[in-house]
Amino acid sequence: MAKPHEKSLIVTLSCSIFFVGLSAVNSSQAQRAIPLPPPPPIIWPDERPADPARWTQEDVTPEQKYETARKESVAARQIALDFCKTLPLADQSLCHAQTRLEYEKEMADIKVKFGIKR
Repeated sequence: MAKPHEKSLIVTLSCSIFFVGLSAVNSSQAQRAIPLPPPPPIIWPDERPADPARWTQEDVTPEQKYETARKESVAARQIALDFCKTLPLADQSLCHAQTRLEYEKEMADIKVKFGIKR
């Protein structure tokens, strides 16, 4: 049977072996870690590229106003069609029909507003 001082020596050696093994595992994991990418550069508000000039040009003629309204209606129709694709197949045909009717109504209103007879 082991003496009391031998038991404490065995416990001390066991603990030290455990902690040496644990530190070896941690250091091997640290060596295998993938380095983080560098942070993205900071873009300050005054360094942002300016908007294209056409975005700030106001529509002056009725033709320009009509064309802008038409483009907005076409864009709204596309957004609605994209939403229809997220619905279950059973509901998509109804959604497409409603989108078509709304688009046709908007275009008719735009044509009346600008006096277009197409």
